[in-house]
Amino acid sequence: MAFNMFEAINNSKLENDNQNIKNEKTEIKSISVYDLVPSEDNFYSVEDIEDLKSSIEMFGVKQNLLVKESKDNKYTIIAGHRRRLAVLKLLEENEENEKFKMMPCMIEKVTGIREKILLITTNSTARELTDFEKMKQAVEMKKLLEELRAEEDIKGKTRDLVAKMLNTSAGQIARLENISKKLMPDFKNEFEKENINVSTAYELSRLEEAEQQSLFEEYREKGNLSIKDVTEKSEEKKSEINMTTDYEFEEGEIEVEETEEIENIISFPTIEIEEKVIKTVFEILKDMKIRKFAEFICSQCNVTGTFCDYAMECNDKNGKGSVDICIKWLKMEAQEME
Repeated sequence: MAFNMFEAINNSKLENDNQNIKNEKTEIKSISVYDLVPSEDNFYSVEDIEDLKSSIEMFGVKQNLLVKESKDNKYTIIAGHRRRLAVLKLLEENEENEKFKMMPCMIEKVTGIREKILLITTNSTARELTDFEKMKQAVEMKKLLEELRAEEDIKGKTRDLVAKMLNTSAGQIARLENISKKLMPDFKNEFEKENINVSTAYELSRLEEAEQQSLFEEYREKGNLSIKDVTEKSEEKKSEINMTTDYEFEEGEIEVEETEEIENIISFPTIEIEEKVIKTVFEILKDMKIRKFAEFICSQCNVTGTFCDYAMECNDKNGKGSVDICIKWLKMEAQEME
């Protein structure tokens, strides 16, 4: 069954608007590729069209483009930007390809925010997207839904709606948002080029800008970066914080001792105190078996969909078997770190 963006955002007025559009006769017509104009809102990649061009050359355009009427007898593309470019390339290469000039188009009657939402929902399933494109569409969809809330009474949490419309989890949307907001531009550029994966990008986005900059210098020297490098940097920073805290505490004690007046000093018998080593939380967790670790995480998780990619599965089971689900998530994360 086709995805319905209006049902996904669970709003009666929008559903009625959508039904009215459906009730009208859908117009499909052949339009000259030279009368098709790219949408200014399209942020999806239009690179690497060689395979698509070869497919069109052999079989023709097998899927309708989605367009809307524009001014001067032109049509703005909602979905089909890459197909347009592939056909233009074919026409440029060979006059015999003139037969591809007229492209099959479905004309939609949408405007404003709904048009932009339709652009994302149709393109999100058109092909395999890069993680950078998924980040861009998640951020853009959230912005559009927030704008739509100002006009309509939309029920549900925005992040959950975005996840439903893009067929992913709310936890993954949260990760992509964090990458968009906090990943430094140099690393974001590498993320766009697919030189670093989404897990590495997310871990980087959790670091301070100075730490990211330090890792970027290492990355430029080595030519690669793994999620292990990033997590080690994060743990190194935590250790530095712990050491700094201990050092300041010791200096404070020394300062007090030095300010005391000699006549007020009272001598006490020397008592040997057995030194106890208190483990840090990280050391405790590191030594845990995977099931114990999973039980610990479950005890801290409120299952709101922002902790891991399996939160919705936990919700569906009402917490039953949550530890096993958590173990599955931990194993997945471990594989990504290898």
